[in-house]
Amino acid sequence: MMTDTPNEVLLIAPLMANLMERLEANFRVHRLYEQADPAAFLAAHGNAVTALVTRGDVGVTTPVLEQLPQLGLIAVFGVGTDGIDLGYTRRRSIAVTITSGALTEDVADMALGLLLATARQLCHYNRFVRAGFDMRIQYASRRQDSSLPYAYFPDLASLARESDFLMLAVAGGKETAGLVDKVVFDALPNHALVINIARGSVVNQPDLIAALQSGAIAGAGLDVYADEPQVPAELLAMEQVVLQPHVGSGTHETRQKMSDIVFANVDAFFHREPLPHAIE
Repeated sequence: MMTDTPNEVLLIAPLMANLMERLEANFRVHRLYEQADPAAFLAAHGNAVTALVTRGDVGVTTPVLEQLPQLGLIAVFGVGTDGIDLGYTRRRSIAVTITSGALTEDVADMALGLLLATARQLCHYNRFVRAGFDMRIQYASRRQDSSLPYAYFPDLASLARESDFLMLAVAGGKETAGLVDKVVFDALPNHALVINIARGSVVNQPDLIAALQSGAIAGAGLDVYADEPQVPAELLAMEQVVLQPHVGSGTHETRQKMSDIVFANVDAFFHREPLPHAIE
């Protein structure tokens, strides 16, 4: 809800320096992550906060939100909302915005880069990523998109049986937790590679490790893990696995665009204008 209180913003985690500077130049900003006693800080100052900024990989817990009775906006630096209880935010009419459209191309590049590095073990095949590939694209989703020219499969196992490369690009959260498991790995041909640039929670990590160890699949390219930043020793020991530190969107241009989107959403909120990147 909107009130006539000062434009006070709560930061849950560190952000890019230029975004922090813009927020602090325009609003009264509190850094929760720097507080020695966050609970005491929220008890003393939570009633004044009307907007909150966090990162997609961090989110914000419901107990924190419960200490912010005047909160009207959560601006996410990223597209992940699995760290936010959206049912709770809807019940309280708290708007949630994400940096939609800013990450897509870079994350897709990372997926292809991991695919090549995993398949050929040669980083200089970056030229292939830029040139494109002669491959048949197909997908599985809850709904078929008739505007896409690609073959559609109603479930992951059916898609897996017909795939040499399985790329995971799906939202995290309870609905997709462990979605890719032993059933999917067993359906893949044993020469197949699994590429994950989505969320670590989407994959049943023990099943993935078992599939790699048994040869049920040939390899994996991973930018995300189940318990980041922890990477299982089993994955670290495998030469057929290419590992990245969740940097699919980690280019200067994309992070700057994400920063601009976060600021635009916070600024629009305080000026009572339509939020340009609100989710449903």
